[in-house]
Amino acid sequence: MNRTPTSPRMHRPRLAAALLALALGLIAGPSAGQASPGTVLYDVQITEGRGGFTGALDVDDIFGYGVAGLGDLDGNGVGDVIVGAPGDDDGGSSKGALWVLFLESDMSVTSYRKISALSGGFSPTPGTTGLGTAVASLGDLDGDGVTDVAAGTPSSSVGPVSGTGTVWILFLQPDGSVRSQQQIGPATGGFSGTLKLQDRFGAAVTAIGDIDGDGVTDLAVGADNDDDGSFDSGALWILFLHTDGTVKGQQKISKTQGGFTGAVGSSDHFGCSLAAIDDLDGDGVPELASGSYFGSAGGLHTGVVWMLFLAANGTVKSQQVIGAPSVPGLLNGDIFGYAAGTIGDLDGDGRRELAVGAPRDGEPGGNYGCVYILFLDETGAVADVQQISQFEGGFGGTLPSSTYFGRSLADPGDLDGDGAGDILVGAPGEPSSTAVQGDAWLLFLARAPWTWLGSGLGGAAGVPQLVGTGSLLGGQPAVLDLTHAAPLASATLVVGLSVVNAPFKSGVLVPFPAALVPAVTDAAGALSFATTWPTGLPSGLTIYLQDWIIDATAPQGLAASNAVSATVP
Repeated sequence: MNRTPTSPRMHRPRLAAALLALALGLIAGPSAGQASPGTVLYDVQITEGRGGFTGALDVDDIFGYGVAGLGDLDGNGVGDVIVGAPGDDDGGSSKGALWVLFLESDMSVTSYRKISALSGGFSPTPGTTGLGTAVASLGDLDGDGVTDVAAGTPSSSVGPVSGTGTVWILFLQPDGSVRSQQQIGPATGGFSGTLKLQDRFGAAVTAIGDIDGDGVTDLAVGADNDDDGSFDSGALWILFLHTDGTVKGQQKISKTQGGFTGAVGSSDHFGCSLAAIDDLDGDGVPELASGSYFGSAGGLHTGVVWMLFLAANGTVKSQQVIGAPSVPGLLNGDIFGYAAGTIGDLDGDGRRELAVGAPRDGEPGGNYGCVYILFLDETGAVADVQQISQFEGGFGGTLPSSTYFGRSLADPGDLDGDGAGDILVGAPGEPSSTAVQGDAWLLFLARAPWTWLGSGLGGAAGVPQLVGTGSLLGGQPAVLDLTHAAPLASATLVVGLSVVNAPFKSGVLVPFPAALVPAVTDAAGALSFATTWPTGLPSGLTIYLQDWIIDATAPQGLAASNAVSATVP
């Protein structure tokens, strides 16, 4: 992935290498190389006999079909994960299972707990099948101090309607077993929406935060075979939850309901994957990404992802589509969007990244699968892309044909504590044809040398935004871009080697000032500080930067950008 600095704006004062060297008192030394944000630094394969996992898997268990991060369930200081195996035969054919995997500091599995019809405290209803198809962490829903999960079983039946799909809310204990459970489906668990045969309610699940403001996290559920508007066009449901896992209300989003006006066609399977995104438009409600694995963009049926800007009642205010050609390399049949998940901020712009799976990507042939890391701007559009496959992105694993790498994706947090978000990728294989049990892969990713530190103070155009780009390698370009500031205003870039975090003019001054660089914003309230990064800065040096802007509409006449830090590789 090649990142290029933002184009210069009207005013481009140079942050000279001499000023930095003089102000910071640096001693020359060599600069190290740096991996591009989103590339894989190292990976860990988890399957029977690998990655420390000793659980018994059978052929066609399709281990890795659903995955989720759990946080530190057992309290050993390392995050844990959960992996679905919907083909598991505990209790009957394809009843399914979930495996709670407790991780050690070396990222290996130190112990595990299986949840199925025969183990782990789970007591499914007779029509339950395919446990592990989709799974998501809900955080601590019931307030007992232990993470809880939602598990979709999209082929299950409950009540008088068969094969509609259901969702299970599983309240866990610290050992990974189920303390109690709540099923959600037709006329069950407080759900009053209409579901039909083979809607596949539960095909995808994700926690979306507390969008209605009642203090309880809410849940999005995909039903990718829903026929609203056309055959198998797909739908999703926003479920407003109680702390006991029952539903207090719901909002359907489809081709004909919920304010969604995107072009979804027959067999597009909208709602096949779901991922909660940051609040991009600043209205206090998170956005939602929804996959549509046979959707079309750029004239190709590659699959797409819809970015949904939500209102507090769960309806869609606006949407935009992501696919070809903004995501390069997509081909017909790649089923881009089959999985979606978020990752911690890798490029230092303060926003999490979006990971999207294309499990039938066939380069150079054979459904190996791949994952796209999408760097989004504040409008939800794709600003940059990093592909991870057997052939690029630094991934060192081996993917046989029909591995379906990227069938599921989840954010396990920063497991190794290096400051970069990591990702859990499912590669379950193709049942009944590949004779594989399935895999889960932990990928540990590279991040940019820039880190978003927050502490902005709003002014005429909201909170000014400061973003750094560039590798911080000696002799390479680096740019600090300021936006959302007052137009034609005096601005001062504060540069420091340490933080002071001092209250200042109703805001917070983050850097301890070592140098001040004056400038003036342009008519759009933007400014670019551009330089060629100095050579000889010692590896590991961290520089802190923040802009303060004269703004009569701001508290005490000053607005401030967020602070950023830049660490020399």
